Amino acid sequence: MQFTAVEDLTVRGWIPAVPVDISLAALPYRRTLVRIAEAGFEFCFTASDSLTVGHISSYRQTETGSDEVPHSFVSRLDTRLFTSLPGTHESAFYQ
Repeated sequence: MQFTAVEDLTVRGWIPAVPVDISLAALPYRRTLVRIAEAGFEFCFTASDSLTVGHISSYRQTETGSDEVPHSFVSRLDTRLFTSLPGTHESAFYQ
């Protein structure tokens, strides 16, 4: 997801090695509150209610919580190019 007009950014704690809860809440004046949290960690901000959703994939989580497993991509092109999340150097994916 790509958010625009981000304000009120708050980060507390450190990213845990387990899945996190992500919530989106509508605010007045076409704003959205985004909150990503888990025990000992919180990342939240407000942004425009318009956002861009890019490359969507799904996977079956391992016991360790790793996402370094085969993914199923929504995009046919992503399906042809990748079997799992590519490294961050892959500009065609992360643009």
